[in-house]
Amino acid sequence: KHAVQDLLLPAKASAVKHLLHNTSVALAAVVPAALIVGSPVSTIADVALSFVIPYHAHIGMRSVIVDYVPNPSTQGIAIMGLAGVTLLTTGALLKFNLTDIG
Repeated sequence: KHAVQDLLLPAKASAVKHLLHNTSVALAAVVPAALIVGSPVSTIADVALSFVIPYHAHIGMRSVIVDYVPNPSTQGIAIMGLAGVTLLTTGALLKFNLTDIG
């Protein structure tokens, strides 16, 4: 296995399932809390979601890449590209949430 395959995610399937579950729980808890409570909590929730949403999507897409890209070197390149997209998305969401009206 390539070291790049472990980028932003542990290699064990049980750990991946646990992380996916935890990010799902975080999404289910943070979104309604932000809508119900209001301003101070919604800002914190927006920043938290800037990390949780891209990471949750990263976990799911990494699983798709591992399942459907058979060549290990191509798989590594695809995972590196996915990591780049995940980091860019996180940065863009953080910038939007911290510098825009929100």
